[in-house]
Amino acid sequence: MAKGQLESPMYRLVLRNRNLHLLRGLAIILVVGYHIGLPGFSGGFVGVDIFFLISGFLITMKLSSVKTKSDIKNFYIQRAKKIIPSLFVVAAGTLSVFWYLYGWTDKTARYLSEAVQSLLGVVNNSYMFAATAEPYGYSPFLHLWSIAIEIQFYVAAPLLLFLLVYKFKLNARLIVSAMLLVSLSLFVWVSYFDPLAAYYASFGRIWEFSLGALIALALSTHKSRKLFTDVQAKIVQLIALAAILVFSLGFGWFIPEILVYSLFPIFASAALLLVIVKESKSYSFESRSTKMDLFTQPPLKAISFLSDISYPLYLVHYPVLFFTYAYYPEFVFVGVLFSLLSAYLIHRTIEQPLLRNKQKSSE
Repeated sequence: MAKGQLESPMYRLVLRNRNLHLLRGLAIILVVGYHIGLPGFSGGFVGVDIFFLISGFLITMKLSSVKTKSDIKNFYIQRAKKIIPSLFVVAAGTLSVFWYLYGWTDKTARYLSEAVQSLLGVVNNSYMFAATAEPYGYSPFLHLWSIAIEIQFYVAAPLLLFLLVYKFKLNARLIVSAMLLVSLSLFVWVSYFDPLAAYYASFGRIWEFSLGALIALALSTHKSRKLFTDVQAKIVQLIALAAILVFSLGFGWFIPEILVYSLFPIFASAALLLVIVKESKSYSFESRSTKMDLFTQPPLKAISFLSDISYPLYLVHYPVLFFTYAYYPEFVFVGVLFSLLSAYLIHRTIEQPLLRNKQKSSE
């Protein structure tokens, strides 16, 4: 990765890209729809894969400014401020409610262990081994396996970049491509005989981050040249979005145990990510290039709002549904509304203040 590529100003522009913003909103809709059992959302779990893809893309762009040990330290501090406070609040609140309802039981101890492991970024390994042995018990923290993998990526990525690229002068694209191929091969192989292990395991998810990283690296090379005409970009968007929706809304047509079917919407999401970022005018959120701007015809303010609160909504919706299904399953949509309200409050009282403090410290 050459010096000067993907500098932080471009990262900030891409981060504000309207279409990227709405792709994140689509991902959280798919996940929540899947968890509440909405008809036609049997493949909504692919929303998590879209989150991994976007994370690999954005973090690769952000890491372009990581050149020293001090930069790595600052990166870790920023990621910790983004992830840990909201996660801690949701985990503590969930444990408090469970303890109040059931007292101290074996399950309470197990959930406490899961909460601590999620904060350390290793809870997905517990789920993987338990699921491999037998069907894993229902847990209000089961969804945190994906947050654990995100944390692992945030810890490993800057170290790999610093050591392999800056210290040993290796080619970043070659390294990322190799990681993608190895991880993807393991994911496909393991998914055929142990789909639960493939689903939860870190090795089976590295390729999704790597795919997003390769898109970021490709954009750094071709940032001043259009890859598609407006018509071609619109066609790619429509085909990619159709592939995502057909899989997500019709996964029941496939064999659920074979996870390799999820490759289709993930690669479709990668194509969509490449087009909506590359072909948006100046990478900007304020782009008015509406000829190819699929998501802004018409403006989807509701999805944009969900994108803003996507992280706290992902954290809080699953524990809320856990208790809702336990006591009042007929009021599941009340649980969804409560999740939305809770996520918004966490976003306003925890996420935004920390973000403002981060911006002030960088000025």
